[in-house]
Amino acid sequence: MDFQDLLSDPALLDELISRIAGEVLRRINTMPKKALVLFSGGAIGFQEALDSLSKLTEDNWEFTVFMSDAALGFLDQEKIKKALKVDKIYHSGVEHNPKLLLQDIDRVIIAEMTINTCSKIAYAISDNELLDQVKNALLMGIPITAAVDGACPDNKVRAQMGMNKENKRYHDLLHDHLVMLAGYGIWLCNAEDLYEAVTKKTDRKEKAKDPVGSGSGKRLEKHVISRRDILDNRNSNPVMIPADSLLTHSASDLADELGIQIVRV
Repeated sequence: MDFQDLLSDPALLDELISRIAGEVLRRINTMPKKALVLFSGGAIGFQEALDSLSKLTEDNWEFTVFMSDAALGFLDQEKIKKALKVDKIYHSGVEHNPKLLLQDIDRVIIAEMTINTCSKIAYAISDNELLDQVKNALLMGIPITAAVDGACPDNKVRAQMGMNKENKRYHDLLHDHLVMLAGYGIWLCNAEDLYEAVTKKTDRKEKAKDPVGSGSGKRLEKHVISRRDILDNRNSNPVMIPADSLLTHSASDLADELGIQIVRV
């Protein structure tokens, strides 16, 4: 049968198209995904972020890594290289073209965010290369996922380190910066949830719900509601949170999974 005969047979033509489409999809799905991973200099959540990113390498993700000058001061480069399976880490002391770091990148991952980095991103300040990469990713529409452990004013590790002594107004300001980042489309999560946040489709949004009277409900007086908060209150339903609080995406997903209704009051 020649090509002309094939074109004239609808059944054979459909089969050919189906096989070609299947092969194209197979090749697309097996192609490695690429991410630019940024380390801004925060120690809180660092190990958890490495563990999550290491899992991504098992899913065929390839990383380009950039560290800020602050991160170079105390984060272990060799540990990062081993966990992320990279031979080179970019920073201000390594000659490179900053514009090429975002080339052919599927996602930017801020592995550990400091309060300083969060605040500057919130106000579109880009006074170093790491912040410039974030700004350009936002301008180019490249998805960004950020682990916010070190930037969250309610983080338990920060409290254990005695870094929760700020007054309420400053505490609320730090929370507002996180809300601003979420408003820019940056996908916020805890470091331990980075793997799930990156691999899960991000088209699900929290649905508004009306308050429900229930004796088994629980009210959380927090400004940032994490996955851990939902897990700790998994026997409560509904879980009521302040109207202006930030519900992380991983917390929302877990609430949906457990059938817990989130009520803003």
